[in-house]
Amino acid sequence: MSADGALVGLSGMVSTLLAAQVFAGQKQSVRLMSTGMLSHVTPEGKAKMVDVSGKSVTQREARARAIVAVGPKIAHLIRSNEIRKGDVLSVSKIAAILASKRTSEIIPLCHNIPLSLVDVTTKLNTQTNEVIVEALVRCDGKTGVEMEALTAVTVASLTIYDMCKAVSHDIVIRDVVLLSKSGGKNDFSRKVDESKGSDASGDLKKITLKYNRDPVDEKGEHFYPPTPI
Repeated sequence: MSADGALVGLSGMVSTLLAAQVFAGQKQSVRLMSTGMLSHVTPEGKAKMVDVSGKSVTQREARARAIVAVGPKIAHLIRSNEIRKGDVLSVSKIAAILASKRTSEIIPLCHNIPLSLVDVTTKLNTQTNEVIVEALVRCDGKTGVEMEALTAVTVASLTIYDMCKAVSHDIVIRDVVLLSKSGGKNDFSRKVDESKGSDASGDLKKITLKYNRDPVDEKGEHFYPPTPI
């Protein structure tokens, strides 16, 4: 074999060895992530549902928040209960409760957890023209309820969007966050910056909405089939 041929062969062997080392490192990285960090991933990198049968039952609790910036016009209509689809604050609250109880049907790897409490508040801040949604979820179980709390505030926010979109699509859902969780292996609490406008007390007093028999018909959007002639 010539010297050139030997060099080519040696270069190929080195490339093969380096590729094998990279692959082994990637495989080891997946294994470390799955066993040390990501409990929803098998050593092969596939998704799985976590087995919680060995865990003890404790009282678990989670709080979450979302903010829906609706703008001055929609905020005024919400306050006066003139949104055509109805009482925005009440309907979004009910939507949040329903969604939290069906979280396992929406998030693939969540456990089906019997909830002992779902407490949702929807507050209109007329200074910042935002609806602030907060949810407290509690259960006696083997796994936490963070996803139930986050699902609750997310669906409440989407419901607000749906009920108000006939007025304007310039609605922003933001700051969907877990505020705290407790009762599991590790507790968590988020430090909230009270100096931000979204967290200011503002006009957050309880609003009692009167039923409006003749709500504003924005953009002529119809929600019921016409009456047959």
